[in-house]
Amino acid sequence: MRVRLVRVAGVAVLLAAAFGACGDGGSFTSGALPVLEVRVDGQTVEAGGAAVVQLGAPGQGEAVVGWLELVDTGNAALRVESIEWTSTPPGALRLELPSLPQQLSPVGAAAEPSSALRVPILARDLEAGQPLPAVEIAIGTERTVNGSRATRIRLQTARSAGELSVTPSVVDFGVQAPGTRAVREVALLATGGAPVQVDALVLSGAAGFAVEVGDAPLGAGEGGAGGRLVLDPPWLITPGRVERLTVTYEAQSAAAATGTLTVETAEGAPRVVALRANTAAPCAVAEPARLDFGTRAVGQLSAMTVTLRSCGTGPVTVSSLALDAATDEGFSLVDPPALPAVLAPNERLELTVRYLPTEQSPIDDAGAALPDVGLLRALTDAPVPAVEVPLSGVGALEVPPTAVIVIAEGEEVTPQTVLHLSGTQSYGPAPIAAWHWQVDPPEGVAPAFSPHDGSPEPTFEANVAGTYRFTLTVEDIDGVPSAEAAVAVVQVIPDEAIHVELLWETPGDPDPTDEGPEAGADLDLHFVHPYAPGDGWFDVPFDCYWFNPHPNWAALAPQVDDDPGLDRDDTDGAGPENLNLSIPEAGLAYRVGVQSWADHGFGASVATVRVFIYGELTYEASCPIGGQDLWDAARILWPSGEVVPTGGVGACVTTPDAIPDGLFPTP
Repeated sequence: MRVRLVRVAGVAVLLAAAFGACGDGGSFTSGALPVLEVRVDGQTVEAGGAAVVQLGAPGQGEAVVGWLELVDTGNAALRVESIEWTSTPPGALRLELPSLPQQLSPVGAAAEPSSALRVPILARDLEAGQPLPAVEIAIGTERTVNGSRATRIRLQTARSAGELSVTPSVVDFGVQAPGTRAVREVALLATGGAPVQVDALVLSGAAGFAVEVGDAPLGAGEGGAGGRLVLDPPWLITPGRVERLTVTYEAQSAAAATGTLTVETAEGAPRVVALRANTAAPCAVAEPARLDFGTRAVGQLSAMTVTLRSCGTGPVTVSSLALDAATDEGFSLVDPPALPAVLAPNERLELTVRYLPTEQSPIDDAGAALPDVGLLRALTDAPVPAVEVPLSGVGALEVPPTAVIVIAEGEEVTPQTVLHLSGTQSYGPAPIAAWHWQVDPPEGVAPAFSPHDGSPEPTFEANVAGTYRFTLTVEDIDGVPSAEAAVAVVQVIPDEAIHVELLWETPGDPDPTDEGPEAGADLDLHFVHPYAPGDGWFDVPFDCYWFNPHPNWAALAPQVDDDPGLDRDDTDGAGPENLNLSIPEAGLAYRVGVQSWADHGFGASVATVRVFIYGELTYEASCPIGGQDLWDAARILWPSGEVVPTGGVGACVTTPDAIPDGLFPTP
């Protein structure tokens, strides 16, 4: 007799050839054989194999968590004599058995319909700290199947992952006039059969948005919404229970406003709710908000431009443009456009205002000139219809040049913003011929205007968080300098939950601002997930650094911004290198380190690490490193945001020659 090993529905069995098969006693018998197929919740389990059943939510008492099913897929009847089980821990799992023995008809039998034996699997509530249970099952049969009269399998358990449903995903407050307040609700519902723990709420975006949470509302300041509220104790949302959040918007202006509400849970990806108001309403704004002509020589005509911009998501109609009747006669509006004018979203209408002082401005008792004043008014169909631009200017007999700074990006930006500076609106009795820019940046930043500090319109990369104070002096074609410097201050504020900066000073580098291959020492910022094996440095995917700048650590969904990014890598001296993480994972401790990749002949450097939590500087430390040393700087604990220095405050824990052998070519 020839015997083949075949696999039927995932179970390895021995089938005799067409000439017959061995019976239980080893003699040849004719024909048919039973085949026992074991299924758990519809999935086939091989003899000696294991299956996993999901436990339900706590607090349900003893409940059915799955089904054991026995099916005869052979061509002969099979009698199940016994089913025995052993639960670990005892009593945690059990089977609710029918009366035995029971006869199973084969699936392929023609004379009678097939039958299956279905046995419920029950689990009771676990005590605190108790491990997940398992059960060993032995199924005894009258005949030998699968090489034995006892088929054994193992059932393991897993806790059903709770899912948090947040609705709606977009909260639209509609059109709100300044000073009005609108209220909406967001519902949190646990799905997936298990409770969900909500640890924190994070609010970001425009000023005016707020979340009411007991006596500790999460709201917006004048600079915009922002902040993270840790729930103490956390909310435990059980299946079927709905937790409702009250979200409000108090309009600061008629301009469009957007924000986000992020719900952080103990497990799984955070849920993000988009907030918006006045986004579908017409809106108009003047840029700049006022025109100051400064001091002008009597009889000297000067002009300045103001832009009327459509700032909503729908068109805005401009029905009137005029100077207020009380405006001093030295001001005039040049060639106003035909009205009405319809501006599509973000479309601009440029207006030119002239100032021609006809006499010297009067002087008050303190010796200060009393300026000419005026008002340019535009009327629109926006919720706040009037857009008003104050005008001012002083007439004088002798006037030195006046320096004027315009920064296109405004007074508050995020790190790595390229600022576009302009001094072209500087003026004087004679044309301006020279511009001299200076900047007082945050400590550790090397000032570098592009193309140079004498350009009328240079750019400046604001790569480091902090305050930048720009000054400009000018000279006219006769060499007459401006009487005083123009000043503009820009605040660079990180808008991520975690923002890490690396800067360094290399005493042996005579010019840290020069660029090019090997133009300075090359230091690298490292940000390591706690799941990284070993010390974690240089691990892919769990070390975010120049070789792995944008890893995927959390949710796979691309719309969830929960992965870190090395957004600036510097290889030729001074830095900075910047890393950002918008939605950190709760319960983790991220490691921050610095590695000296190559000094390029300039010698050792002093590295400085700064950590910002929600825009606030919470940690700064420095450490001298050289060669290929690695400085293990600190750990960032989340969700507290606490930064713990490695080795304690003031310590400098370094590892020499930290690059693993063979990982990269020697620099």
